[in-house]
Amino acid sequence: MDTTYKAYIGHIVFMFLVLVLNPAFCQQLNFDLTDTKKYSVIQSASQILNDNYLFPNKAKKIEKLLNEKFKAGDFEKVADPKAFGKELQLLMQEVTLDKHLRILYSPNMVKELEQVKTKQDSLKLYKEDFTERKKSNFGLPEAKVLENNIGYLKISKFTSPEMAGPVMMASSIFLKHVDGLILDLRSRGGGNSYTLALLLSYFLPPNMLLYTWHFRGTAATEQSWTLPYVEGHRFLEIPILILTSKETFSASEAFCYSLQAAKRATIVGEKTVGGAHTYKEMKVTKEYIMTVPYGRLVNQHTNTNWEAVGVIPDHEVPAEKALEKAQELLVQRLNSSNK
Repeated sequence: MDTTYKAYIGHIVFMFLVLVLNPAFCQQLNFDLTDTKKYSVIQSASQILNDNYLFPNKAKKIEKLLNEKFKAGDFEKVADPKAFGKELQLLMQEVTLDKHLRILYSPNMVKELEQVKTKQDSLKLYKEDFTERKKSNFGLPEAKVLENNIGYLKISKFTSPEMAGPVMMASSIFLKHVDGLILDLRSRGGGNSYTLALLLSYFLPPNMLLYTWHFRGTAATEQSWTLPYVEGHRFLEIPILILTSKETFSASEAFCYSLQAAKRATIVGEKTVGGAHTYKEMKVTKEYIMTVPYGRLVNQHTNTNWEAVGVIPDHEVPAEKALEKAQELLVQRLNSSNK
């Protein structure tokens, strides 16, 4: 047997062992997706949506559609549990256009959701989250000064305030003396609504109403305001441009929309995804989990939001050219203001 053939056989054996020893792969092998289980997933998901989804009439439409598809045999050939989840999700989003409405096959996530967490568990999870988030500098991975004294800040994720806060303070001090500012939100990054309000507070006046949350099943609302004080420097005078892409989503969209609606920033780039709802994770079965939107925000300036529409750029250009365009626009603005 020659060396090349031995290496080839060794590679095949190695890949087989990697698959077999992978817990997720083993779970999938052990899960027999029968029609009875498919029906159970559909019924449970429908009930969850009827009880919790933000728009009850759309929940009813989803229930009707999924049951019609099941009775017509549309799911009979779907044997992969992950593929079944994706098919259900596509149908749900077809009705709602809601990108926060998701269902996926993940027994491990279901177990984690059901686990009663002790203080020790919570501390362990926080340490793990801290270790992971610090790899991206807690969602603020880059701050620098470009040519013509233009500041640049990349915002990739809205991590918790206690993690992101000190970095935002340090970044604001570093960029304190720039003449214009570019905020890069071309990453997908969603995240924490409290951190969203904190970061917006660096670019908007104190004690300003940002938006009001409305929830399913209650007339009670919650409001989000800018903070009366921030650590570091508040940018209230200089021009701000924001970069977006077709991947910009959720909390990142809220940030862009809020500054655009307040006429505090100009958006350069691509139309964003269009996800303005808050959600909760819910168990469907022992194998499937859902994210169920139950609240929506309403901006105080527009009396609406960007759900299913996206944030529309003031200057639409491909995402990869957005930084160059923003610099060009800022230089023009700064030069005209200096005349």
